[in-house]
Amino acid sequence: MTKPIARARTITLICLLCQAAFFLANRQADCFGAERAKLLLAQDNIEEPDGQFQDIVLFLPRGDGTRGSFGAVNPTPQTAKTEWFRLDQEARKALKEEDVARADQVFNQAIQEADRRKQIEPGVVNSLIGLAFAQHKKHNFAESDRLYEYAMRNVEGLYGRSSSKFADFLADLAWLYTQHGKPDKAELVLKQAISIREKTAGQYSSELMQSLEEYSRFLKKTERATEARLIDARIETIKERQKTE
Repeated sequence: MTKPIARARTITLICLLCQAAFFLANRQADCFGAERAKLLLAQDNIEEPDGQFQDIVLFLPRGDGTRGSFGAVNPTPQTAKTEWFRLDQEARKALKEEDVARADQVFNQAIQEADRRKQIEPGVVNSLIGLAFAQHKKHNFAESDRLYEYAMRNVEGLYGRSSSKFADFLADLAWLYTQHGKPDKAELVLKQAISIREKTAGQYSSELMQSLEEYSRFLKKTERATEARLIDARIETIKERQKTE
């Protein structure tokens, strides 16, 4: 009788070990899945208001294979609940669908709502920049520039011309200037962004690299390939430096 009992105990022990291993594997898979979801969320640069994913427009296609933010906001949970943000997102979705007339109308509503509630940035500034892009789409280039420049004066008043926040909005302005036949102004803006990034983020920062990439694209677009190669070499230096950090 002792051998069958021993065998039974051995089988029971094996079953218990298998169950424990199965539980541990599932637990690890759950943890990996949660971490993977957080990583994907971070890669998309989207926050998770109230614990739920949010379908938001962070970038708009420029029409030349590149895209710009044009004032789009990655919202905090509090901002995501505001009427201004709802309107601003509605306008951006209309632009993405090429419904420019609707975008124009709703951006104006968003500006009025933000102004009423004294929401300057995020708020008035961001919707003004979105509206500037809508005017560009309507080929109202002078009005597009005017709106964007007005928004930048607000940013300057809030944060100063040498702030990282000021630099955040310069790439899309430079792109508009280029499209509107003002390459000299575009280059000044791009160089200003690079100068700000060097001082605020550092010589080997991702922020500086992004500004350099925008400048390189501008140089290639304006057929200045030799200068573009020098900028590209600097970008590669930053990438190599970041690998060692």
